[in-house]
Amino acid sequence: MDIVELKELISSIKERLQLALTISIFFPTFLAVYFEAVKASPEEIRHNVLNWSSLIVLYLLSYLIFDGWKSNQMRSNVLRGLNRLILGGIGLFVIPILELISIANSSTAPIWILWVNLVSFIVSLNALPIIAATVLVFSIIAVSWKSHK
Repeated sequence: MDIVELKELISSIKERLQLALTISIFFPTFLAVYFEAVKASPEEIRHNVLNWSSLIVLYLLSYLIFDGWKSNQMRSNVLRGLNRLILGGIGLFVIPILELISIANSSTAPIWILWVNLVSFIVSLNALPIIAATVLVFSIIAVSWKSHK
């Protein structure tokens, strides 16, 4: 991988980290709306909002580490993996939004769609913090594991 491609990949990772951070900032608010829609208690809503705020910390740390210590000597395979991971993490935010839409339209949707959405929602909520933590680990690896050129 030449230096121009490497700089483009680093720029792409930085942009995706910014998007993931922005989405994660609004995600706890979105979940509060979701839990209100399913008639959760105020304590349960507060608890979930506080727990999901950890995504903000994970993506912010990833961004700060990656942006603060990036160089042109990072391994391209680690960077490609990081780029894909961030994209996957961004994609996982879509599923809970679809679940909220399906709740709003639950009177007209077939029951199997509601079940598929619910299972996807649960899987997505469990995968989001795992992906965010993995992005942080990959960011640390990317800035510390230099290419042998």
